[in-house]
Amino acid sequence: GMLTGDGCVNINNELSLSLQEKDKEHVFKFRDFLKSNHPISKIYNKNKKDGSKSISYAISISNKKIVNDLRRIGFTNKKTYHMDFPNINENLISNYMLGLVDSDGSFNIKKQSNSLSFNFVGPIEFVEKFQKILIEKCNVSKTKLGLNKKTDFIRLIYYNGYKNILKIVKFLYEK
Repeated sequence: GMLTGDGCVNINNELSLSLQEKDKEHVFKFRDFLKSNHPISKIYNKNKKDGSKSISYAISISNKKIVNDLRRIGFTNKKTYHMDFPNINENLISNYMLGLVDSDGSFNIKKQSNSLSFNFVGPIEFVEKFQKILIEKCNVSKTKLGLNKKTDFIRLIYYNGYKNILKIVKFLYEK
């Protein structure tokens, strides 16, 4: 799931994973998981809007088997615009979706109203499938998908309320 959100397979048949500095340990864990000695690059990005430095850590791996396996389940080099929800083993769905949430979603607590919320963002068809699974597995209601003001192909799922959030957390985290 995290690779779907923060990784890519480029036209040179390389798998790349790039994460912001605060999550750099995940890049190292990913490399260790693959038993790889590929270098991890420290990348100095454009400064953030507030003027602070933006640093990320990235790894790129050329491995035909890994790349072909990812392509077989729907990875493309244009996944920002279109990504099919992969047909993966049922017992891996919650793990996969948790990885997606880690990269393209969030849980939030609003202190002033003491309320909880959950959101996930992605391409329209992908978000629709994500929501369908939440409806089936968590017994939450279908909600209207939010629009992204900058694009017409990105949608946002939003849930709030203690009961809904608890159902989603149990599905994603209980194994």
